Amino acid sequence: MKKKLLPIMIGVFVLGGAFFAYTTFLKPSAPSEPPAVAQARLKKETAAEKKERLKEPIDGPVVQVAEPFTVNLADRAGVFYTKFAVALKFDEETPVILPAHGAKDPPVIEELPEIRDAIITVVSGKTSAELATEDGWKHAKEEIKALVNKQAPHSVVLEVFVTDRAVQAG
Repeated sequence: MKKKLLPIMIGVFVLGGAFFAYTTFLKPSAPSEPPAVAQARLKKETAAEKKERLKEPIDGPVVQVAEPFTVNLADRAGVFYTKFAVALKFDEETPVILPAHGAKDPPVIEELPEIRDAIITVVSGKTSAELATEDGWKHAKEEIKALVNKQAPHSVVLEVFVTDRAVQAG
């Protein structure tokens, strides 16, 4: 009887050990939360962090946005466009990669596509009459600042500088 029981007991122990090894080491673990939930949570955390940074900003670098913009304006009585250059003053936590001291490379703004889109969206909605005055450009700069801070999740713009500008009929 003992001889018949011994192989059964060894089999039970081997199967138990195999089950333990599978559940502990080999079985793929289920994600703790679905990717969509994790992404929504991260977006909410990023927005809360950005809100705090906007309350008490710490000055960071002033960076020239890569290339000048040429944008069609919203005039109905003709074709007008503007060519202008923009520099942005960011807070210190905005993801900007500054070149090494003495290097000729320009800074790299990590959220450049979102920032360029916001700038083009604001300026293309203006008319040549609006951009013919200092007040018009001042209002456009305020709108650019607000839209960039809304669209670029990790960037905080403190000030917008228009470093070169011209409005022309096409």
